[in-house]
Amino acid sequence: MKKSFICCLLALSMLACSDPVTGDDEGKNPTPDVEKPEPKPEPKPEPEPAPAPNITKDVPQCSVAEFTNWKTNFASSDVIGDFSGLCFNKDKSGLVGVSNYNGRLYNINFDGTREEKEFVRTGKDMEGVTLDPETGIYYLSEEGGNFIWTVTEEDSKWNYKRLVHIDTTGTESNGGLEGITYHDGYLYVANQSPAELIIYSLEHQGVALSYMADFITECFSDLWFDTTNNTLWAVDAWSDNKEIVNFTIWGELIARFKSPVPWIEGICLDFENNKAWFACDSTGQLYSADIVRNN
Repeated sequence: MKKSFICCLLALSMLACSDPVTGDDEGKNPTPDVEKPEPKPEPKPEPEPAPAPNITKDVPQCSVAEFTNWKTNFASSDVIGDFSGLCFNKDKSGLVGVSNYNGRLYNINFDGTREEKEFVRTGKDMEGVTLDPETGIYYLSEEGGNFIWTVTEEDSKWNYKRLVHIDTTGTESNGGLEGITYHDGYLYVANQSPAELIIYSLEHQGVALSYMADFITECFSDLWFDTTNNTLWAVDAWSDNKEIVNFTIWGELIARFKSPVPWIEGICLDFENNKAWFACDSTGQLYSADIVRNN
């Protein structure tokens, strides 16, 4: 009897210590502890398209009447095999030329002599070279892979690296990126075949404008930006007429000029001194011409 009484007391004490059951909880199974799923990340906004250069679409008058007094400026010992692109060096004391043979770059004097040793050899199919005069960065266009490269000098050492791959409508092996020129934060790039002009914004890291250059007859080669009227110059290297072409950045043809030199693949224009410089792929020589202006 005493044992039964103690058991009853224990049962009552356990009942008193347990949580009361409400009417809402009655008959329900306890909810197991389940981790809440991680919230889905917000989708990243689409990057804004790169803005086009702030240059009027009006067609300006061509500032050149003709190229005349053509001269060869290389001795036979200074020719550059597969001579493809030209630009000025940083202080305009000479030229920089690029060869697509192992992607070599050369310092070239205006009298046609050059340094015995090239200052960089990338090993790539480099076809064009241009310079940002403020930063000292050279930009190179690679035909074989459709890449833009940068070349910089640090501690007297030249370094090069890929900047961006450019998608074009042409074949990359022997019809890809050919010419390149820089102006005011933009790279103007020529795809060889089919002829296509691509304008790339370095600030926004994207293509601002591209179009088919139907005024090029065969081979869209090197480019030069004309700061006198914000237009572009190009050479049509393989055409029968061997033409030098001036056009707006929007694709309107302004003027054509015939060249006596075949297979021109590089162009560099000095409007302060009315002098033009051309790189010839077939002869490996540097040519110059006088620029005669319109009245």
